[in-house]
Amino acid sequence: MPTTSFRLPTRFACLLAVAPVVAPSSAPMSEDFATWKELQNSTGIEGATWAELQMRCAPGAEPGQTQGGWISDGTPILEVLRRDWDSVENMGTTHVELAAHLDAIWALGTPCDYDHPKAYIDYDVRTLPSNTLNTSAPVRLYLSCTHTRGIQTDLLDPNSNGFMTGWNTDWTINDTKIKVHIGGANSERGIVQYIKLFGFYEGGAYNPYRINPSQLVDLLTNAENLPLEEPKYIRGAAAELVAGPQTFIILGILVSIVFVAALFHWMCCEGRSRSKRKSHKERSIPLHSEEKVALVDRASRRSAPVGLVPSRTTAAAAAAAAAA
Repeated sequence: MPTTSFRLPTRFACLLAVAPVVAPSSAPMSEDFATWKELQNSTGIEGATWAELQMRCAPGAEPGQTQGGWISDGTPILEVLRRDWDSVENMGTTHVELAAHLDAIWALGTPCDYDHPKAYIDYDVRTLPSNTLNTSAPVRLYLSCTHTRGIQTDLLDPNSNGFMTGWNTDWTINDTKIKVHIGGANSERGIVQYIKLFGFYEGGAYNPYRINPSQLVDLLTNAENLPLEEPKYIRGAAAELVAGPQTFIILGILVSIVFVAALFHWMCCEGRSRSKRKSHKERSIPLHSEEKVALVDRASRRSAPVGLVPSRTTAAAAAAAAAA
């Protein structure tokens, strides 16, 4: 049976050859929910209902809560999630990818390691295999970590063993312009885990631990902040930059204090010196005859034997001798 072949016109074949193959976006937005619709139609997260999560997100000291609150201003958790999901989707990335970048920074910088923490790293988002963020060069990121005495319990499972799901570390990333606080560690526990699981970055306008997704992307891709010289750091991973306007203000105050103290000391010394010079001048004034007689009389009294007092005749003779 004869076979027939179909051949495209040359111009269509050329267009297909140069046109990029665009695969449909099938990457899930988060680990637990591929789309916002799935999250919206769910009854909760990891066994916790939305009502339970709303209660735990409020400020408090109950299991699963934080002192300032996961959502500090009382905004409903679904509303907070909806805003951040829209923001991340509009940037063309996913919560899973952003969490993967934070995991990579955690692994490279080991900021909370007791033995070998790094004060900064040069991070290039293009090294992540699934990266979709645009940048032209690496960005220098400064790291710090704080170890706390207490254990922060897990938002999703607060009644479990705190040492298994909780954490006692807070670490920061900054590029001298943008700074983010991260409670916990990598995506194994803490806020990075919540970002990965269901796209939760905390909430509240004045919550210092909230991570704004758009600011996070700017932090990871702003290559203009890569400095040519290494900064001066205090020893340790939890150090901050020591050069800044605050340093010059403190130095100015110290110099002023030293100047005032020196001026006060000089004024006190000058006053005592003047008093001594005045006293010396008073002692050097010549004595009159009557004063000399009184001095001789007192001297004779001091030098007379015990029980004998110079007579008036002796004193008069002494006065006559002094006058001569």
